[in-house]
Amino acid sequence: MTTKAEKLEEFARAWSDADANYADDIAAAGTDTKLRHDIDRNWWQHQTNWAMAATAALEENNDKVEALYNEAKTANDAIAKGRKDAQKITKIVKASGAVAKSLGGLLKALA
Repeated sequence: MTTKAEKLEEFARAWSDADANYADDIAAAGTDTKLRHDIDRNWWQHQTNWAMAATAALEENNDKVEALYNEAKTANDAIAKGRKDAQKITKIVKASGAVAKSLGGLLKALA
């Protein structure tokens, strides 16, 4: 099972990526209003998740928590690889949304 530090690291990775790449992602979205909205929504969800995770215990482990953690870690890894490989912004935004959803589910499971 994952440790508290490992769980928090995934929240930090997601938040850091969304924050560090926000301006470039918006620029890459151009005039695609839906994509720009998705980028904004993901950014805010990562901010919310990080704020909640930073104050949460995150120590409980069970099959559901572990599965949600693994989903988020896989999606975070895909974002890092996608940025390294210069994949299209739409794929990265979709993956970022998946991270936010998984990490939000993890918080709900722990609540």
